[in-house]
Amino acid sequence: KLCASNKQYDLAIEAYEKVIKNENEFNFFSIASKQEILDVLRNKIFSNASYTTSDLMNLKSRYLKTIAGVPNISDRAPLVEGLAYLEGFYIHNIDTAEILYRDLLTYPGVSVKDKALHKISLADVLMLKNEVWDASLLYMQVEKQLKEDVIGSMAKFKNAKLYYYTGDFEWSQNQLDGLKASTSKLISNDAIDLSLLITDNYNMDTTLINMQQFAQADLLIFQNRLAEANVKLDSITNRTPDHSLADEILYKKYEIAYKKQEFNQAKIFLEKIIYSFPDDILADNAIYKLAELEENQLKNSMAAFKLYEKLLFDYPGSLFVVEARKRYRKYAETLTPAEKFERGIKSEPKIDTEF
Repeated sequence: KLCASNKQYDLAIEAYEKVIKNENEFNFFSIASKQEILDVLRNKIFSNASYTTSDLMNLKSRYLKTIAGVPNISDRAPLVEGLAYLEGFYIHNIDTAEILYRDLLTYPGVSVKDKALHKISLADVLMLKNEVWDASLLYMQVEKQLKEDVIGSMAKFKNAKLYYYTGDFEWSQNQLDGLKASTSKLISNDAIDLSLLITDNYNMDTTLINMQQFAQADLLIFQNRLAEANVKLDSITNRTPDHSLADEILYKKYEIAYKKQEFNQAKIFLEKIIYSFPDDILADNAIYKLAELEENQLKNSMAAFKLYEKLLFDYPGSLFVVEARKRYRKYAETLTPAEKFERGIKSEPKIDTEF
């Protein structure tokens, strides 16, 4: 569990496998290990966008095998939820995912909050099927049921985004305004980002066609209909090359390329944002995402270090500064004293621990 929490996935898997291998009537951790190892396997696969179809199918097979060995329905619920998410959002068996999520809503012994989360996930799956109004109804049910809870705020944000997808920008904006003070920092930040997108680009034309097509492309990306999304985005660029959405279009193209595991192409889109739109709202996002891309996918640690450095010094007010500083310090520790001096990095004093 310690290795899993520190993202040392291979070590965590090895340890869990050892517990499972020694299964007997006195090994009280065997069943828990069979369940928890699935979370580790899933996190390992999803933490690296270079996963393969074979990785997904092997994980699905392991889910099915583990579920079959769990007789208690309430204990089975988190496993079925993990399988449903895998089926819907990675293997793209959307109908199977819908069936699994609907089954979860009938399970006895599942907490109110967990059922609410299952209902949100079911709504997300319905969004994949383009059944947007059925999805909206489910989001509203959760929001009403857990109005004072973070889960209710999550449902409200997803419903606001649904209306953004369908082109009802004013209604979406009204809902987002109420979420900016959410107790969840993540939801609050997401609400602010979407609100700014609408504010900066809504009513910029005599018609709303560009903003509507951009929102439709955003929905297509969510639905993994990436080729169609690209066509929508290109139509905006071809019609109005200098539109205020130009940097947002590049960012969406980065997201599409990343989903397709075309990392070098994703890098090009982020670089265009950084150098062509350095004063726009997405500049710091692009720097941080490019640093992550260099660090995790392209394995260029020095390029990542320079980008974290740029973010810290050029965009000190960015929401990414705290995490960028952690990663910057990690790489700074690998530099020689001369390299640190050249960059103006102070060496940490050594503490004598011998007494």
